[in-house]
Amino acid sequence: MARGNGKHPSGRDTHAGSADCLGSARGGKTLASAREPNGVEIAFGHILDLKLPMALLGASEGDTLNLRFVLTGRLPIDALPQEGSLEIQVAPEDVLAEIAYESQ
Repeated sequence: MARGNGKHPSGRDTHAGSADCLGSARGGKTLASAREPNGVEIAFGHILDLKLPMALLGASEGDTLNLRFVLTGRLPIDALPQEGSLEIQVAPEDVLAEIAYESQ
C-alpha cells in the first residue's frame, strides 16, 4: 500500500491541516498527519485503502474497534454506516492466518 502524497487527482492539497481539524472537531486527538504519519498509510484509486497500526489506536487482541467513515467537503456529505459504527474484533494474527488459508 502506497503512502498518500497529499494530492487529490485534481492536484489540490488534501492535507491542508485536515488532520488537526478532524481531531479537534471530534473531541479526539490527531493520531497522524502529513508531517508525522506514525505508520499510517493511505492509498486511493477507486478504493480507499487505509493502514492503521494497532499500537497507534491503543488496541490489542480481544478489543473491539468501532469505525465510521465520513466523507466531507465543507460539510459532511456521506457516512458509512449511515448511523452507528462498524464493530471490528481484533483477532490474534495466527487466527487471521488460519482464516486466510482456509479461504484458498
